[in-house]
Amino acid sequence: MFDEISHTCIVEYNAMLDAYAKNGDVGSACFLLKSMPKRDVVSWTSVISGFAKNGFFGEAIRLFREMMLRDDANCGFVKPNEATYVSVLSSCANLDERGVLCMGKQIHGYIGRNEARVTVFIGTALIDFYGKVGCLSNAIKVYNQMVVKKICTWNAIISSLANNGMEEQALDTFKKMKEEVGSRLLELQPHHCGQYVALSSIHAGVDRWGAAADIRTTMTEARIRKVPACSLIDCM
Repeated sequence: MFDEISHTCIVEYNAMLDAYAKNGDVGSACFLLKSMPKRDVVSWTSVISGFAKNGFFGEAIRLFREMMLRDDANCGFVKPNEATYVSVLSSCANLDERGVLCMGKQIHGYIGRNEARVTVFIGTALIDFYGKVGCLSNAIKVYNQMVVKKICTWNAIISSLANNGMEEQALDTFKKMKEEVGSRLLELQPHHCGQYVALSSIHAGVDRWGAAADIRTTMTEARIRKVPACSLIDCM
């Protein structure tokens, strides 16, 4: 049907890009993107996000670079949005390759120069990125600078602390979160297995095996089963 539409507008192109990306057909999405007479940030971000969601992190980063080097970006017609930043930072965080730390820092610098404020999701993506590449001090700095924090932000800093050998600090941060949020995380999102698994792992990391076992038992009794982790991209 799409092939039969004459004088296709950019909105129709973008809808098709989104459909391809969501169905995992990133090859077709990329081919369509390259064949479009005109592209906006939604066009580029749909494919970048599609690559990231389907595990093609290197391709997502390369496409972001291509977007930023084009005349459209240089003249200001195409400017990264929140979804663009989150997708490319998530790709940097999950790509085990030399140069991703430098790339992530460059993106962070660009955000600082060109955005009036760091949104909750961009800040959370930065925390997640720095935590996964081992730059814990940068993750903590971003976290401390954020005025508004959501559950995903707390999860990101707690995971960053735990994954960088600071399990006790991770538990302290969890306690602080309970005080500031006003309710327990497991009460706010009772069927989200991620919080249970993360807390169990942190307790185990500091040899609190009884507490870790209790959390696993709670999961079993609530019929919560561990599922593959979801990306921050999926929250947007």
